[in-house]
Amino acid sequence: MPRKYIRKCPDRKVCTQEQIDKAKQLIGEGKSKRAAAEIVGINESTLRKRLKLNSTATSMGRYQQTFTREQEEEIYNHCKSSDERFYGLTLNTLRKLVYEFAEVNEIENRFDKTTKMAGKDWVYEFIKRHPDLALKQTTPTSIARAIGFNQVQVNRFYTNLKKCQEKYNFPPGRIYNMDETGISTVPKKTPKVISLKGKKNVNKIVSGERGQTITAVCCVSATGNYVPPPFIFPRKRMKGELMDGAPTGSIGMTSDSGFINTDLYLEWLHHFKDYTSPTVDNPVLLIIDNHSSHISLQGTLYCRQHNIIVLTLPPHSSHKLQPLDRAIYSPLKSQYAIKADKWMAQHPGRSINQYQVTLIFNRAFLKIATVGNAASAFRVTGIYPFNNDLFTEADFAPSSVTDMFCPTSDTVLQNPSTSSSLGLDHHIVSVAPVPQELVASASADLSETQFEISDVSTVAEVHHPSSSPLPRKPNIETDIQKANEPSHALSDPMDQIEEFQEQQIIPPPVLGNISNTHKSHIPLINISPLPKATHIQIRRKNASKSEIITNSPFKNMLEEKQKEVDRKSKKIRKPKMNMETKTKPKKKDNIKTNTKTKDNDKNKCSEQEYYCPLCQEKYGDTAEAWIKCSICSSWWHEACTSCESGIFTCDLCVVKD
Repeated sequence: MPRKYIRKCPDRKVCTQEQIDKAKQLIGEGKSKRAAAEIVGINESTLRKRLKLNSTATSMGRYQQTFTREQEEEIYNHCKSSDERFYGLTLNTLRKLVYEFAEVNEIENRFDKTTKMAGKDWVYEFIKRHPDLALKQTTPTSIARAIGFNQVQVNRFYTNLKKCQEKYNFPPGRIYNMDETGISTVPKKTPKVISLKGKKNVNKIVSGERGQTITAVCCVSATGNYVPPPFIFPRKRMKGELMDGAPTGSIGMTSDSGFINTDLYLEWLHHFKDYTSPTVDNPVLLIIDNHSSHISLQGTLYCRQHNIIVLTLPPHSSHKLQPLDRAIYSPLKSQYAIKADKWMAQHPGRSINQYQVTLIFNRAFLKIATVGNAASAFRVTGIYPFNNDLFTEADFAPSSVTDMFCPTSDTVLQNPSTSSSLGLDHHIVSVAPVPQELVASASADLSETQFEISDVSTVAEVHHPSSSPLPRKPNIETDIQKANEPSHALSDPMDQIEEFQEQQIIPPPVLGNISNTHKSHIPLINISPLPKATHIQIRRKNASKSEIITNSPFKNMLEEKQKEVDRKSKKIRKPKMNMETKTKPKKKDNIKTNTKTKDNDKNKCSEQEYYCPLCQEKYGDTAEAWIKCSICSSWWHEACTSCESGIFTCDLCVVKD
């Protein structure tokens, strides 16, 4: 259709057969043609013309749609399914796909044969015919977040939440959610301002190019009870001036990085206990994420001692299940940016630093810390009121891309086609028994075909005529009986996966009407399959998941880990003797070498993040001395090692030796 085509008669409509039949009925009852046309909603001249021709017009003008309504619905569903999996189609991708769809199915079209793409006009008209589609800017989403929010992990969280509710019967005022958020001296977003039309650059004064980040630890209950948020500053010593103007009851803490760690989390638990006052008869449910600082033996024992039941969220799912992320932090950051801009306007020539953050945060916090926001946050996550059916299949669609297939005895692998023009992928189908009455007709239709169906324990291979040098005529009855016979399944699921990966995939013949009396329709899903991971990812055995960490099994597991850490820390490694001279290494020379290594690598360590392999403490969070392994170059707490002097070799390298 020409670009922006305007009809000469825009009010012209297609006359349907139902309107003609109703008009004939009215005329038969004695109505005039003018009155009948007015009643059915068409022009009198149109009615007279259609009665004379005894037919109806199927379209208006010589321009017609390229695809039928069913084909356009197929394209629409493919766009929607791709978007649900976070692999949405771009404008050019859709144009190329539509062109290929038309060419493969031999649909008459007026698309550009040179670029092999549908025109932009077709895409825009297609979007107009489907008003719920639009061209939008995407938000980058990590693959870990897409995979982490899956049905198995979410169901486990709701199961644990239900267990806690059944055992303790928490009222909404005793259900709390805690999470940390970063507050920067330079907000990422600035408020909109009034400017001239056509002006390309609209600037706004901020404190600096890059700001400092202060961590605020927020906690709220389902009834809107907000615990005063502590602030973690990236500095060595705490000053009282940093808390000027902070929310009432807030406390200040420090760490070298400005982020929370195990010690600061334990300090926050004391602060939380003072404001919630949990007892044996009135315990508290605390919902937190799976951050490593929250999973510690000291924190777990403290919560068990003071009647705080701790439930963790599944990893990489806070964007859906964390109440603070869903309804609190977004308006808080927006209000903080507004209040920061207002402070800059009231203090021209000055910049925001650590001493003003708590004051500006308090003004924004008082604006959004409402009961309505808190109730909405717990409602949209299904925590309170409890709703484990809140999320649909569309919410879990991104995680289906990496679903792992475990082959069984009744599954077969079939590859519809490997044509480069179609770009088809592998599909898993099941072998179903075939009714005996269809055997005779199937034998007659397949008598002229030349492909072989061979029985395999887990994979049914279908050979194409071009790949089989000596084709045979298939015996349908025998082949179907073989396909329906139960196969011998492997005892070990991992053996099944290995055998599944080793099977040779052979393309089958093109499916459809074998007699070729008419061309079969090739679905769009075969031309552009939905994204699916082709490899099996081996996951860690101790992967994080939702847990009630104050329960005895999890507490016992933490105690076992702590015992293992203590056992390794008490290990004393004797220095190796020089086999040639039968002497031990000298202490003085090695001490100098070790000290030199520390000084040379101090700057490197400050630029990167290092964690002690034994206690998992981050480098810089403590003032303790660190030492570097001479073999694997990993950094350890000096207190976590058994090295007193000489060249240090960690326990991991000793085990390898």
